[in-house]
Amino acid sequence: VNLLDVGSGLSVFLYQLKKKVDWKLVGIEPDVNFVNFAKKLNINVTHSNLKSNIFKKKKFNIITMNKIIEHVKDPVKLLKISKKLLIKNGYVYIEVPDGYAASKHQNNKFREEFFVDHLHVFSKKSLKKCIKLAGLRLLSCKNIQEKSGKLSLYAFAKKIV
Repeated sequence: VNLLDVGSGLSVFLYQLKKKVDWKLVGIEPDVNFVNFAKKLNINVTHSNLKSNIFKKKKFNIITMNKIIEHVKDPVKLLKISKKLLIKNGYVYIEVPDGYAASKHQNNKFREEFFVDHLHVFSKKSLKKCIKLAGLRLLSCKNIQEKSGKLSLYAFAKKIV
């Protein structure tokens, strides 16, 4: 299994996953400091982004995007690029802050889900629409409250031919 983690950050996800599975794990991260940190952990993370076409000949079974698409100008375009990198019947995991649920909270203006670096705020409906517009088939979309109190949405989608 080949897995690509987009926006690996501190590589916590890849580090933990590496302990549990014998897959080919690759990360991509635009912050060179995070890339250097990953290298110290012996995690394969490349300093780049998906728009760079660095994976022209590589295909992945799974692509993960944990708290990434709310930071990009065009989330649908990013999902379309990801779709091209998937094998037939490959999967995408997407996690975003749940803006709709956060808007119902007391002190909602000060919640992390609405931080200024988020270019988009998602609801279940808008996340599902992004996935559909990218040409992926939605398998599941759920909301959760993390242990930290953050409200999140996560979705699994599949590439269909």
